[in-house]
Amino acid sequence: IIGYQILRSRDLDHPYHDTALPPGQKNFKVSAVVLTYKDHWKFKRFLDSILHQKVGHYELIIVDTGCLPKTAELVKNTFSQSKNSWLSHKYTRLCQNPGYATSSNQAVKLADPSSQWILFLHDDVILQGDNFISSMLQLAETRGDMTGAVGCSLRNAEGTKLLEAGGIVWSNGETSRYGHERVDFDAPDLIYPRPVDYVSGACLMIRKNIFDGYGGFDVYHFPNSYEDTDIQMHIQHDLQYQVWLQPNAVSLHDENGSFGAALRFEEIFKKKWHAVLQEHIHRPIHSKKNEKLVQQLKASDTRARDPT
Repeated sequence: IIGYQILRSRDLDHPYHDTALPPGQKNFKVSAVVLTYKDHWKFKRFLDSILHQKVGHYELIIVDTGCLPKTAELVKNTFSQSKNSWLSHKYTRLCQNPGYATSSNQAVKLADPSSQWILFLHDDVILQGDNFISSMLQLAETRGDMTGAVGCSLRNAEGTKLLEAGGIVWSNGETSRYGHERVDFDAPDLIYPRPVDYVSGACLMIRKNIFDGYGGFDVYHFPNSYEDTDIQMHIQHDLQYQVWLQPNAVSLHDENGSFGAALRFEEIFKKKWHAVLQEHIHRPIHSKKNEKLVQQLKASDTRARDPT
């Protein structure tokens, strides 16, 4: 028997959430968190893709910062269907829209105590294939205890071009998306898992104890931008853990649905991490295309920092 409960409150400190619980004892490995604002159809496409995932040890936490009636109705109708009842979910409304970092931190507080990983997903991504989450988790578990985060390969909304296969943080604090706009998806440098400087916050899975230990996203410095890159710098430089790219996990991402990074947050990022940025690769200034490509390929793998 599936229990369905709705708790309502106007207090943001105690938002209501709807929970559909699977039978038996809960044993979640992953709590997937998605924030949605006021795009009902975009969010529906996301839900359709996550519902096609193979049944696994994970739950879905939905944070509604737009609070449209259509969004609440979509969530209720989606999870009241018996065929979708296997996916445990929690639905929370933060109608004052306190910002991405704050809203995400609130969501993680709802994660089941058994959960070991938090998977942050944007509502404008569409997960490809039914092994998306399981492949992310598999890489995290097989790479050992020194893995702090895992990301996916992102393609554009049409699936015709690569948006990024991991990211590079250069020594001057600037960033580059490796493989941007390439179409050779099966190229050797794009198909192997590797440690990278950062992965996109549109698809970022972090070990929960690390996220909690850092106090969540740094709301003070990065309320709406660079919060994902910041915590990945913490993972690598403060904790000496690794961030891995899982190229077998592919999602489509509507870049037009995301906000661009404000320049002031980039400057704050550079200032905060100035000391350790010197360990990163210098941005190539070579004019020869092949030479620049080789340097970027090397820089896209954090093992390039080791001179041996």
